This record gives sequence, structure tokens and C-alpha cells, in this order.
Amino acid sequence: AERVFKAEEKIVKFITGFFVGGHEDGHCAFVQVGTRVALGPATYKGVEESKADLSIVVAVPERLDPEALRVFLLGYIASLTRDLTLGKDAAKRPYYNGGLVSLNIMYEVGLLDIGDDGYLEEPDLSAEKMAEFFKRSRAVFRELALAYDHLSHDEAAAYGEKYYQETPLTGYLLDKMELGPHAPIAMT
Repeated sequence: AERVFKAEEKIVKFITGFFVGGHEDGHCAFVQVGTRVALGPATYKGVEESKADLSIVVAVPERLDPEALRVFLLGYIASLTRDLTLGKDAAKRPYYNGGLVSLNIMYEVGLLDIGDDGYLEEPDLSAEKMAEFFKRSRAVFRELALAYDHLSHDEAAAYGEKYYQETPLTGYLLDKMELGPHAPIAMT
């Protein structure tokens, strides 16, 4: 991360000014009267940070040029890495879970990968990989938005069960940060 921030000083300003504001606005997305009750307090808490993260992630491709998207993603990767440090604290676990979602999408589309030598490769921030990441993020976000729209505890809980999984990438990062794997927390 130090190398990234030395090379990309504008990331800090960009991620704190753009991402954090969008994330906080995202907490209002799809919330209706009775949402917390319908989803259940634990499930609502369990999915809300993921919804807030993804709400800004799916909005940025239409608002930023390709260079700004690259900067956004570098900052977002740093933020997601920080989220991984929060997994052992039950009160902060929703941030960890939200981080898993986006890191796993990045891994799934090849934006982040572990090389044959066993080390994390540089992020592939090609136009193709960025487009795949944002397209897949929209599809995942839609699943969660529908759970909110339907006021469905079962759909929200299924979202958590499906997307809050450690992958080889997140396992690698947890190992390198000496955090170890985290046991899943039930979404009920």
C-alpha cells in the first residue's frame, strides 16, 4: 500500500472525498418504512455496509473518466484491504463482509489475482477488467437491492450466505496480514 500511495497521492483525497460520501448516501438506498423489521435486525446490520459500498461502486462508471476510475479502484482496493482487518470484531464484521464482496468480485473477473509464483499480482486495471468488475458489481448489487425492495429477510440472508465467503484471494491477504481465516457469522 505504501508504494501505491507514494505513486498515487491523489488516491487519498479521492477515496475520502468521493467514496466515503457516496457510501454514506448509499445507506439511504432502498430503505422503506419497515425495512429493518422485515429484514430482521441482525440481517439488516449484516448486509447494510455491503449495500452502501456497492451503491457508490455501481454509480462511478457513469460519472468518472477511465483515468479517474483507475484511481478510484486503487483507492478502493486499499480501503477493502483495511476492511479485512475488521473481521474478528463482531461489531465491525459488516465492514469485513462488505469488503469480501468486492474483493471476491475483483478476483472473479481477474482484476486481482495471485500469480503462479504465489504472490499477489499488480491489479489489472485495463478497460476490459474494469468494465467486467463494474458489470458484475451491478449484478450483485441488484440481488441485494431486490431483497430490500421485497422486504425479504430470506433474500437478504441468502445474499450474505452467497457472497460473504473467503476465496483464495482473501485467504491469501488474511494470511499475509497475519489475521487468519474468520469463521462465518450467521445472517439470522
